[in-house]
Amino acid sequence: MADDTEFRFVTASVRRAARLQREYVDSFLETAGSPRAIGEQFAELCDKIEPVVSDYERRHAATTDALDRRLILNAIRELLAWTRDLQLRCAWLDAAAKPPIDLGSLYYLRSLAKAIVRPDSEFTVVAAHEGSYATVVNPFRVPSTPVPPGIVLVALVPHREIRSGLLHPLLAHEIGHGVAKVHGYTEQLRTKVTTGRIEKMLARGAQETAKESKRAVTEERAVLDKRLGAWIEEIFCDAVATACLGATYLFSFATEVLPDDVDAAGLKHPPTRQRVRLILAHLDRLGWGSIIDREVPGFAAWVRGVASAPPASQRPADEALRKAIDLAARRIQGAVDKHVSANIAKPDEEALASVAELLKQHVPPAQHDDGSPIARPMIIAGCWLSAMKTRSGDVEALADAVDSDEVGQLLPYALELSVIVDRWQTA
Repeated sequence: MADDTEFRFVTASVRRAARLQREYVDSFLETAGSPRAIGEQFAELCDKIEPVVSDYERRHAATTDALDRRLILNAIRELLAWTRDLQLRCAWLDAAAKPPIDLGSLYYLRSLAKAIVRPDSEFTVVAAHEGSYATVVNPFRVPSTPVPPGIVLVALVPHREIRSGLLHPLLAHEIGHGVAKVHGYTEQLRTKVTTGRIEKMLARGAQETAKESKRAVTEERAVLDKRLGAWIEEIFCDAVATACLGATYLFSFATEVLPDDVDAAGLKHPPTRQRVRLILAHLDRLGWGSIIDREVPGFAAWVRGVASAPPASQRPADEALRKAIDLAARRIQGAVDKHVSANIAKPDEEALASVAELLKQHVPPAQHDDGSPIARPMIIAGCWLSAMKTRSGDVEALADAVDSDEVGQLLPYALELSVIVDRWQTA
């Protein structure tokens, strides 16, 4: 038939595009150390293209119906476009081979991922030119439960922030998404909290929203349930970063998020005011509150004021979700504290003092006077406090402190040296 030649041409183009992607992956795997699973999973995906092409060829040959053949041709064209677009993911292999952030931060984040997601986790950071911080878990595999061995976590960091070591702690939040997805916490918690008062709030929110939208109450409730899961996961990830990093996460979070509208409720994100309030409550329970109040009182007073101020009025759906999260927060944070219990960063006054003193001497703050390593969460927290205190200590100091030249130079080395000291001590 007239379209046979065109069909063969498109299928040949798909195979060529898949081969080129596979060759790029093979080149990566030839020299890859760790992480390696990201390349192996990419290769698996490339290898799945050929059977799909062969199936389309069989279906095309088996029919003489002109419409069927046109639909198959359109489908193979879509496969061609998708296969060619896989080149966008080659940048992830480049980032795995040559990380865009400093090695000290990367070593810490990779060790954290292995500790709290699963020991077989591989963590890759990719500089993104669009969007903000984000995470993809096993991007080249179909989601499955339980998650099979070889977990790939790809965290996207805005390209503008690749040198901002004091903001890299935000990636601990992204690792939290890996914890939530691999261990099924989002659905578990959503099921547990959607009872009693929260159930009534959501039902009422769906009814009020349906009156405005003129859609069915069941449809609005389904949307609310989906959004509730997304909001729970965000609060869960905030709690992971807070538990594992302490005050550091509040400073990093405030720098990146607080300049925006604090009462805006997103489809997937609770209002920032609510998130800050819950982060502060978590920090207070972990013993960080008094340190923040004492060391950076101007910032502490301002951020506590933001957290405690009455929220702006919300649409019925957003208001229902906000109240639901308020009621569920302690349970969410409790689940996090239990999961990451071995990695909770409780304040260490001696370590923070050591970091401050070493920074004054322009020395990477990696170890105590007795030669023992300073815990890496304390290194980062101490660097944040030092950077803020050498400025005003107020909230406006954040934007300047995050780009401190000296801290920017000493922090990565301190994190690297801390690993070396720790392994030397335990060898």
